[in-house]
Amino acid sequence: MSKITPEATYFTTTNGERTMYVIFDMKDTSEIPAICEPLFMNLKAKVDIKPVMNQEDLQRGLSAWGASK
Repeated sequence: MSKITPEATYFTTTNGERTMYVIFDMKDTSEIPAICEPLFMNLKAKVDIKPVMNQEDLQRGLSAWGASK
């Protein structure tokens, strides 16, 4: 957790399994192995990564998309 410095962390259950949601800023997809491998190896965890955007990211993406049309 100290490597990714999460903005927020939530604990719950999903389909009867322990679940942790961790919100953090990933600068590049090349960070995925360093983040996930310890979870696979040490905790035998299942990991789903779901990218999300804040409003600023969305506006920047829509502007880039509009510029390419």
